[in-house]
Amino acid sequence: MKKVLCLMAASVLLVSTGCSAADHDFNSVVSAVEHKYSVHAQRIPLMGLVGICASLKTHGGVRGLRVAEFDNVRGLDGKDLYPLLRSRLGDEWQPFVMEVSGGQNHDGDQSVILVRPNGSSMGMMIADYDHGELDLVGMEMNGAALSKWLHDPERQQHSFHPGNASGD
Repeated sequence: MKKVLCLMAASVLLVSTGCSAADHDFNSVVSAVEHKYSVHAQRIPLMGLVGICASLKTHGGVRGLRVAEFDNVRGLDGKDLYPLLRSRLGDEWQPFVMEVSGGQNHDGDQSVILVRPNGSSMGMMIADYDHGELDLVGMEMNGAALSKWLHDPERQQHSFHPGNASGD
């Protein structure tokens, strides 16, 4: 039992020490949204445990997974999302994916992924605004794991499948 507790404590320390800058950036964006739009983030219970499981499952490929959800965000035009993120994250974060929907049936929906190189890893900030709901996800991805996925996403998807014990 002591061994399990020590292993869990070591995992928490390893995951948390490598993500302090990412935590600050994520918290800064969450705070900006809360103050600008007078909403409060709904945090996912046990998200820290989910982050540890994600890190273990991906063999360190994903670290510091953070999620915040905002419901009933009033006054946010989807086109305002990217400038808000840039103002809080700074120039070191670069756009990776930007998708804006508009027209009669859309309320300025937008999805944005910003990335920040960090040595051998890549910080990712994902924001998705859809019909008054905003979801934010922050994480650090190991560069080698990201490269493998980009070169062969289908094979990498199957390597993380629970039914595939061999990892291939």
